[in-house]
Amino acid sequence: MGAPRIPTLFLQFLLVRFMSFGSHTSFASDFISSDRPLSQDQTITSKGDKFVLDVDSGLIRIYRGNDYCEGCQVWASNSETPVYVAPELRISDDGNLVLLDQSNLQQVWSTNIESTASNSTVAVLLDSGNLVLRDGSDPSKIFWQSCDHPTDTWLPGCYLGFNKVTGENRRLTSSGDESSPGVFSLEVDAGQLLIKSNESKKYWSGGNLTDGVLSSAPNFSRFAEFEYISNETVNYFTYSLRYSQTFGVFRLDNSGVMEQILLADDPVALSPSSDPPDQCGNPAFCVGSAEMKKSNNMSRVVTFVILGSVLGSIVCLVVIFKMVWIWKKRGRMHKMKSDNGTLVALRYRKLKEMTNDFSERLGGGGFGSVFKGMLPDSAIVAVKKLEGVLQGEKQFRSEVSTIGVIQHVNLVRLLGFCSEGTNKLLVYEYMPNGSLDFHLFRNTDTVLDWKMRYKIALGTARGLSYLHEECRDCIIHCDIKPENILLDALFVPKVADFGLAKNVNRNFNSVLTTLRGTIGYLAPEWLSGGSITAKADVYSYGMLLLEIISGRRNTQRSEDGYYFPVLAANKVVEGDVLSILDPRLEGNANLEELDRASRVACWCIQDNEVDRLSMGEVVQILEGVVEVNRPPIPKLLQALAENIESIIYFSDGKEEHFDEDISARPL
Repeated sequence: MGAPRIPTLFLQFLLVRFMSFGSHTSFASDFISSDRPLSQDQTITSKGDKFVLDVDSGLIRIYRGNDYCEGCQVWASNSETPVYVAPELRISDDGNLVLLDQSNLQQVWSTNIESTASNSTVAVLLDSGNLVLRDGSDPSKIFWQSCDHPTDTWLPGCYLGFNKVTGENRRLTSSGDESSPGVFSLEVDAGQLLIKSNESKKYWSGGNLTDGVLSSAPNFSRFAEFEYISNETVNYFTYSLRYSQTFGVFRLDNSGVMEQILLADDPVALSPSSDPPDQCGNPAFCVGSAEMKKSNNMSRVVTFVILGSVLGSIVCLVVIFKMVWIWKKRGRMHKMKSDNGTLVALRYRKLKEMTNDFSERLGGGGFGSVFKGMLPDSAIVAVKKLEGVLQGEKQFRSEVSTIGVIQHVNLVRLLGFCSEGTNKLLVYEYMPNGSLDFHLFRNTDTVLDWKMRYKIALGTARGLSYLHEECRDCIIHCDIKPENILLDALFVPKVADFGLAKNVNRNFNSVLTTLRGTIGYLAPEWLSGGSITAKADVYSYGMLLLEIISGRRNTQRSEDGYYFPVLAANKVVEGDVLSILDPRLEGNANLEELDRASRVACWCIQDNEVDRLSMGEVVQILEGVVEVNRPPIPKLLQALAENIESIIYFSDGKEEHFDEDISARPL
């Protein structure tokens, strides 16, 4: 009897599986030498299997884990000449690491080191993610390292800053289109970390460094400890990780935001629900669970490839079907964000389960109520249930179309939504410290100190600056007030409630025919019929800032009957800013910051929007990067203060929203 015949279809299946294993071959080593180049279908792996290096379309890439993903990449060579056919990374005759196009033997990238040990030079990928070119016989002789040439990612242990001996300035540069450099840079200047636009305009500062913590970014310190080194030869910033089970990097994204990306070695060690948000508002995870197996007996590996492929495929199919079943059953509630950052649509009955039938109300406003909810992983969320068919629909669309597609550390994060018939609900990250108005006006147990108030004012300004200047379209919030500034566990402020927000194309001003906002924070142009720009938010921010400074509503009159914003403006002009400080602070405030904040507030509430600051300028002034002169007293406010009836219309002390058509109203 002859041997049984294997079905042709099965052989084809095995052939495809076998070929797929050869598509990306590992050297099972961590180095490149003169007799061991690296081609496009090969990789090298650091000794501890932490990082992988490959060559793709003319780019040398280093990434975390065994499988490439965009969020895991920590370094890439800057090559403007893509190589699509036959790229090869090798040690050249002069000892440099070079990338060649084998189709025409053209060199497209090189380390360009003049003095190397050409006979024994090797390029080694370390477990730190650093690629070093060194003497093969003496590892202490390092000729070049990728840490000295960062792209958009800052690895722990690497340095940013200025070398006074060589004149080299190490800095991060954001990525632009098609891997080209962007317009933003993170660099060291005057002992601080600064983000600059086009290498000149400063618009973010890390603030002072105290005990390894950046004053302007305290969230970063949970996993990273910063260090500043300044001596006769260098001015450098570096950082180390606080926990061995978690690997993290800092990345400068193409919108100019410095984000903390956490890559956990142990997925259980880092829960998304417990992590502090990074500067773009969302922790990023790329956990590689596969382990690269090494063997010197290659024939043995080939023998088991086919059998392992078949068994692996069957197991994978079973696992996939099981995961799909679980995924549908739980309604994707365990992960409120998809991998590409899009919102998750939830069923109404699932939200009822999450909130225990909407039993615990956190608060509410003119558009509905907010309830406390809990995800299956015990993470707490806030669920806003919109009320009113027309108004609820308008606010729902406004919030989803604005905050649903952007992220920033000072903007509340929208996680998911529900739209079933008349049921319109929004799911947000939970803010344990509630809204700012409670701490300013209603909390009698504790008083926000000046340092915390200044931090809240600066964070709020950064959030608004991002909305106005960094998003594709200018987003006007239209309802800035203490009730819409939420505070997380660390009192980091988050601009919230985008139900009245308006997207405005940057090429023209939009004339809004709907009066939007709350009495006491409305800019004059809302009633004049003029064009509404982002400066309307600036006016509201100025009123908010006066309340942060004074701890009192701007609609309240002083003891002698003065309208408070006018009184405050007069005191600022006179240089008597201490008199407007919250008396509960008993004068305990940084006088320079107090004067700076008071001047900013008064510049923001100027009558003519042209005279007001932009939110980007507000951020720079509060950070101390730019100085500001004393402002004039707003004439319109002064006139209103003399007309009691008018001042009541502008600020009658009621919590009243406006969202009505004024196109036909006589003005």
